[in-house]
Amino acid sequence: METHGQSCEDWQTTTFGLSRRSMLFAGAMLLGAPGRVAAAKPSARVSRERSIADIPFSKLNAPTQKKLRSVLDNYSIHRCLPVQVIPADPELHLFLIRYPEVVVNMWELMGITKVQIRRVGPYISQASDGAGTISTVELAYGDRDTHVIYCKGHYEGTLVRKRIEGECVLLLKTSYKTADDGRTYITNRLDVFVAIHNVGAELIARTLQPVIGKTADHNFVASTKFLGQISQQAAINRSGMQRLASRLTRIDGRLQHEFSRIAMAANDRARVRAEQNAIKPQMLRTLTSE
Repeated sequence: METHGQSCEDWQTTTFGLSRRSMLFAGAMLLGAPGRVAAAKPSARVSRERSIADIPFSKLNAPTQKKLRSVLDNYSIHRCLPVQVIPADPELHLFLIRYPEVVVNMWELMGITKVQIRRVGPYISQASDGAGTISTVELAYGDRDTHVIYCKGHYEGTLVRKRIEGECVLLLKTSYKTADDGRTYITNRLDVFVAIHNVGAELIARTLQPVIGKTADHNFVASTKFLGQISQQAAINRSGMQRLASRLTRIDGRLQHEFSRIAMAANDRARVRAEQNAIKPQMLRTLTSE
């Protein structure tokens, strides 16, 4: 099964106006972008309301609820990104979602990113996209199926003359399905809510959306595909993943060790699957010959 996407809706805007070039930073895997100026369709409203209902407010403390509500009650745009399905090891996938600095360090080794991310607390990171966007990223809630991320930051660069500030809430919903061969296929759905604090944001968005409109979709698709590739390498290249772990010098030793452990566990699970799949045809031949 290949990675594929199904876009829920185009950007949906409210009377608060539209967004700026890039403010949100979802686990170092999504840099936000403005979209089309359009009235919300009924189907978009239903999708948006369903997404908000998926946020587990009852499990959040009062200050966190207040921060999220400040965005959700005053958002400028809502975006449901293309749904992505990838074959991946669940434990490794969850680890990389929770610790985006590990992914960014890999990208640095590959020489393909200017993104920088620094963890400043158990659930808080400082992030920069290298192009003028600086954000504080907080994991407000996380379990196996749901991650809620709150971001606050600004953009200051060549695309616009003035500094643009805003906040966003990201909801990542994940589901898992085991195939006949034992592999797990993981479905990721990401909703983005952005609140812009600048006067004239709509004009800025109208100017920039032709250039930036597809950036968020592209980044999400490419990033989730990369997560699938990491799981694939963990399954077939045990020693290579251990060498990779030793080269991740931008993260602390604890994370290095944990990544190494989880990658080895993923390889062990892949070996067990391969052995079981090799046995199945022999069992079938035995049964049919009796």
